[in-house]
Amino acid sequence: MGLLKEVEQPYFCSWSAVRTQLQGIELPVNSYQRKAEKVSALYPDASIIAAYGDTLSDLPMLEISDNPVAVYPDAKLHRVAKEKGWRVIPVNFR
Repeated sequence: MGLLKEVEQPYFCSWSAVRTQLQGIELPVNSYQRKAEKVSALYPDASIIAAYGDTLSDLPMLEISDNPVAVYPDAKLHRVAKEKGWRVIPVNFR
C-alpha cells in the first residue's frame, strides 16, 4: 500500500508492468521497518498525512502517520488497527 505526504508525489511500492498488466513488486521489497525508514529518509521534512496498509508488514509505516488506515486488512492488521482505534476499510466495503 502507500501513503500521502505533504509533497507533490506520494510514495508507493514499485510494481513492474508488462503490456499494462501488473507483474509483481520490484525488488528490493520495502516492508516492515524498512518501509517506514525509507519513507522518512525520502521525505525528512514532511509530515505523513495518511498511510494506507493491508498487512502487518505495513504497521511501522502506519504508526508514523497522522491518519493510518487499514484497507482490506488481513486478520492480524485488522486486530491491531481496531485496538489502536484506526480507521478500517473492510473487505466487504462498497
